[in-house]
Amino acid sequence: MFTPSLSELLLILVVVLVFFGSGKLPGIGQGLGKAIKNFKGGIASKGQGKEPGQPARAATPGQIEHQGAAANQSKAS
Repeated sequence: MFTPSLSELLLILVVVLVFFGSGKLPGIGQGLGKAIKNFKGGIASKGQGKEPGQPARAATPGQIEHQGAAANQSKAS
């Protein structure tokens, strides 16, 4: 796999500074950090409440029909 050397990393840093400027870099880093944190939190919360080896529970047809009927009633009003 490709591993960048120190000179290549410095060149990438210079290009990023030219495009974004030094003033915007902290905001970009902060936004990227928040995005990664939210992504990890979403992955962790999606796995909670289920035991390993248990399949996800599917909705029964009655529940789906009931929700559709409620949506149709609200549109008719």
